[in-house]
Amino acid sequence: MAAGVGDARAMTGSGPWYPNSIRLNQRILVWALDLWRVDFTWERPCFDSWEEYPTRRHTTSWAAIAKGLVDSGNIIGEEDSVDLGRSITANLVDIAGPSGKLPKFVPDADAPVPNPCSGERTLSGLAVAGHERLGRNLDPDTIDGSALLVIDSFGPFEPTDHIVSQTLNAIEHSLVVGGGVHRYLEDEYYGGGLWTVLAGALACAQAHTNPIRADEVLSWIEAETDIKGHLGEQTPSSLRHPESLDPWIERWGQPAKPLLWSHAMYLLATSALDGTGLARS
Repeated sequence: MAAGVGDARAMTGSGPWYPNSIRLNQRILVWALDLWRVDFTWERPCFDSWEEYPTRRHTTSWAAIAKGLVDSGNIIGEEDSVDLGRSITANLVDIAGPSGKLPKFVPDADAPVPNPCSGERTLSGLAVAGHERLGRNLDPDTIDGSALLVIDSFGPFEPTDHIVSQTLNAIEHSLVVGGGVHRYLEDEYYGGGLWTVLAGALACAQAHTNPIRADEVLSWIEAETDIKGHLGEQTPSSLRHPESLDPWIERWGQPAKPLLWSHAMYLLATSALDGTGLARS
């Protein structure tokens, strides 16, 4: 929310035409920062972008928090929030290390941490997964496609930062097929297909430096629409674990379609590419 208010303010300015709804959101920011006490809670384990692994700490969560703290702090004049957001960003750069690749997890010592769902204390390496097998372990260096969301406008980094280019290259190399993006290589959810929402995030990220590639990804997304023009959560192509597809369909039915998130990311990517002046083929 904080990042969204910041983006809206950047587009509309803060003069007499400043929308009343955004003024209200500024007041909400003050209330939310006080209620949630992010300065005390940002290091706690939580669910990731996929509602999985609640006993772990996630670099994407840290990045989103950092962006929100900086934007909200600038809006309401709270320097402590800005400083904390910048400190978290520096921590993420340290975690990425010389390679510049943002891993899925924040490194944890093998010490018990609280499960946000049950309150029980569990070894952090035996992460509980919402859509995966309970207790499943992932490699500490796992790359997650959701990093695409925070190396672009939803994150605290500059487009020219080393961490942005290296994370983007790592995802293109290991998780992308055509224009679709796997969540992570070990994904078993509905067989581990290609996620449309992440394709939109990929196009957004590529639009800044490689608009031709962004155009290719948008064409892939458009090819995935059904006869009604609907986009789904993911496609059952290039499955990482095809043996897992039918059990998930039997459990929950077909993957979600239409999915608002996928359509929203497509529109954001289209807008980002329009801003480059590239004429689409």
